[in-house]
Amino acid sequence: MARCPFATWKPITGGVGSYLGGPFKIVHHTTEGSTASGAMGAYKSNRSDPHFTVDSTTIFQHIDTEFSARSLFNADGGVQTNRDSAIQIEVVGFAGKPKNKETLKNVARLCRWIEETHKVPKVWPNGFPKTGSTDPGGHNRNATNWDTKGGHYGHSHVPENDHWDPGYTKADLEIIMGGNLESVDFEEGVTLTPFISQEKVEILAHLSLVTYSISFSLDEQGQGFVPLDIAWERVISVISQATKNDDGNWQSFTASLAEQDGQTLLVATGGTPEATATILVKVLDNSHLIEEESVGCP
Repeated sequence: MARCPFATWKPITGGVGSYLGGPFKIVHHTTEGSTASGAMGAYKSNRSDPHFTVDSTTIFQHIDTEFSARSLFNADGGVQTNRDSAIQIEVVGFAGKPKNKETLKNVARLCRWIEETHKVPKVWPNGFPKTGSTDPGGHNRNATNWDTKGGHYGHSHVPENDHWDPGYTKADLEIIMGGNLESVDFEEGVTLTPFISQEKVEILAHLSLVTYSISFSLDEQGQGFVPLDIAWERVISVISQATKNDDGNWQSFTASLAEQDGQTLLVATGGTPEATATILVKVLDNSHLIEEESVGCP
């Protein structure tokens, strides 16, 4: 039996039986609603119980973590999802909106217990979740990682699924993972998904200025790139953001656009090896960087 000692036990419709394999992993969802009670009503109607629901005051446990939950879609013939040793957390909130900090602190506390109890490594094998006011698209749903690597995954990282939650920002992740993300380990050879957030300002009825903040890791030569699903002619400006290192010295790099085989690339060069580059891209349009997908949980 594995019941969290500081969670409130609240079974609803139960799970889908024992696990069928795979290393233990934590899957983060958002409820796409503002209350735990509303989410639990949806679980009952849809038979979509997670292991846990977390809000700003309470951690509810619905299923013993020795057994599988049922909040993920599972297609016939593909990899297992719910039953691939996936411990699932529904966070009360919305993928495209700011999260309550007290809720995130409760998620962090719960994650430490799950990591310790089920030996889940403190890594994100498919990269960090992407974020934005709407679905930024381009999510890494690498099925091999999912099936063979333990760690943390967003619903947006799960193969056979099309939801984009939880939409964690960098600040959200720092609370959940317990500190600066540079201290969070990553599997060797994994390509990290860039952080993408956006801010949209209406100028005219059919014209908007969209500012994207894009963060990604540089390689050992201090360079890196991210493909953008947008024509370079739409971009008004590209601004690199300098940061200070631990010694208090400013680190900078050069940001520019390139085009390769019809694909627009956002390129950073001349940076500090293995540092994180953050670039603001301003686009005069109401287009999104990547095609939208369906929204939310449960």
